[in-house]
Amino acid sequence: SSLGGKKNVEVAMSTSTPIYWIMVDVTEYGAIGDNNTDNTDAFHAAIEELNKAGGGELLVPSGGVYQTAPITLGPHTTLTVHGTIRGVADQHKFPAIDPLPSFGRDADFRVKRRRQALVSARHAPNITIRGDGVIDGAGWYWYPFFLNHTAANYLGRPHIIEIENCTGVEITGVTLRDPAFWTLHPVYCTDVYIHHMTIDAPMCRNYRCPNTDGIDIHSCQNVLVEYNTIECGDDHVTILAGK
Repeated sequence: SSLGGKKNVEVAMSTSTPIYWIMVDVTEYGAIGDNNTDNTDAFHAAIEELNKAGGGELLVPSGGVYQTAPITLGPHTTLTVHGTIRGVADQHKFPAIDPLPSFGRDADFRVKRRRQALVSARHAPNITIRGDGVIDGAGWYWYPFFLNHTAANYLGRPHIIEIENCTGVEITGVTLRDPAFWTLHPVYCTDVYIHHMTIDAPMCRNYRCPNTDGIDIHSCQNVLVEYNTIECGDDHVTILAGK
């Protein structure tokens, strides 16, 4: 069967209500993998189509570097990365969001607002991020703002991935590279499986690229982390329960 011209398969979710699992390619929405074009609108349009269908798979094809501002995955979404997703080098395109309740402030600059992660999901069940590609946080763009205290609106640096209040999370295969701040931050989640993936974060002398944690597991339940390769300049895997 078909939905919106996209290939799809009927699957049964935990509610026993069938949905159509559609698969969309971000290039079909105008994304250009030239490591220059801002593809935020293309990513948002592709994700919106998945949300309308109740879930599905977003493909980032191999062979390109797709720059984008932050994107938010909806319920029952799989992000399959074979190319590279890279954060745009423009701090003004990373929105300010509320702090986490258990922190009450930004974990970086300790102010009342913080920047949205490059890839996030909130209150969305069944989130998967997978593939053999790269999600690049463009950290070297961000470090000087921390060191020189020149960040716009004095907001801190964004994570690469933050998954908040989600149940059924799997992250596998992908390489997460050059985070601006923490690399992978599951928070208030249940049933999280992080495996067979790579974190490649810089290690610097004289604190030139600070706080490049690997995996920060924050107030989560039923979490399994195994068979990963992590190189970073701060905590590799750490357990948090608030500030």
